[in-house]
This record gives sequence, structure tokens and C-alpha cells, in this order.
Amino acid sequence: MYVSSRKWGGVDTEECGDVNSICNSFEHSVLKQTTPDRTPTNLQSGQQIVYTYISVCEILVNQPYRTEADIFMLGGVTTDEISEATECGSVQFDENGEMEFSDQAYWQIKKIIRVDYSSIKGVNQKVLFHSINIVLPTTKQSKYVLKLVGTKDYVNKSRNLKLTIENCSFAQNNTLDKATNFFLFRTEPFLSLRMNVSIFNFIGNNAFIEGTCLIEINNEPDVFTLDNHLN
Repeated sequence: MYVSSRKWGGVDTEECGDVNSICNSFEHSVLKQTTPDRTPTNLQSGQQIVYTYISVCEILVNQPYRTEADIFMLGGVTTDEISEATECGSVQFDENGEMEFSDQAYWQIKKIIRVDYSSIKGVNQKVLFHSINIVLPTTKQSKYVLKLVGTKDYVNKSRNLKLTIENCSFAQNNTLDKATNFFLFRTEPFLSLRMNVSIFNFIGNNAFIEGTCLIEINNEPDVFTLDNHLN
């Protein structure tokens, strides 16, 4: 799905989504996905569900987002795709925008219409941010922009979750004011053994956050130890 939040860049229509008809809003492009998200009743379908969003100049995320797709990718457009593209694509989060991924499926955490699916694991999931500029707000309703949620009962109920941030940058939407008390990325309450986080070539530009660190990764007590995992 190609998305541009610039007024001249995209228009939300029934046909938008490809490189020749770009959507304007992220929330509309999510609804335009032709392949439905994973549910407890369609886990046996053999084909992987892959959601790919390409930022043409800018994507605005202004509400919480979560998916159960096998693969979620968010990246910037290239000149090979659109020859007029002169800048790296960006994803801008406002005070309500956030993305959350977990080693448990949403139906394991919350009952669906009073049915308990907590014993049914979600599919293993890969999340990739590549070649995109992550733009932070100065204030946030929640304490994070990106969050990984780990669970203690990872042996019986959890899936594998791999997050990769590669060839990306981050900045602030207003460099005159310092951001306060939120994280670009955090784990909550901890990083479980079924999670893998890889960050390559992640560059910061003009971002100031007070009261917290940029990235907070908490390890599960008695599972990750300094002696065993740090050299």
C-alpha cells in the first residue's frame, strides 16, 4: 500500500493503494487491505499474510495500530518506484499515534465475544522498518511510539516475534521544543525469550527527549542475566 499524507500526494478512494493511485491516510490504507488479518479461525491457511506500507514523502499515524499479519513492513519509497521521489519517506507519529507488537495474539489477551481463545497461539511474526525516517511528537498520551509486549508464559502460549529496524533515522517534528517523558521504543514489561530485536544503522537527527531514554529494553528477571548475555 502506497500512502502519502501530503495534500498533493494521495487521495483516499476505493481504488487507492498502488503506485499509480496513492492513498492519503494510513488508517484508510489499513482498511483497504484485501487480505484480512489473522483471527483464531483462519490460522491454518497456508499462505502468509504480508502487509507492506510504503511512505511517499510522509505517512501520519494518529491512532494505535496493531496487526496479526505474518509479516508487517513499513518503508520509504525509492526512485525506482516513483522517479519523482526526491526525499526519504517518513512516518510521523502524533500524540495519539503508536504501534504495538506482542509475543501473544490479541485474542489471547482479550476475550472475543465471551469466547476464550487464550490457548491458541498466533503465527510467528516479523516486523520490519526499513529506509524510513521516524518523526517523533513533542508530547504523547502514552509513554511510547513503538512497543513490544512480552509475556512470562512464553513456552506454551507465545509465538516468535522478530523486530528489525534497518537503515532508518529519527527526528522530531518540532525542534524548538524538547519532547518529554516518552520512549521511541520500549519493551513492556520485558523482552521475552521468544523475541528478537535487531537495529542496524539507526541515525538520530535533531531530537531532544527529557525524562526518559530513547530506547528502553527491560529483560525478564531470572531469564536474561548480565553474566550470560553481556560480554
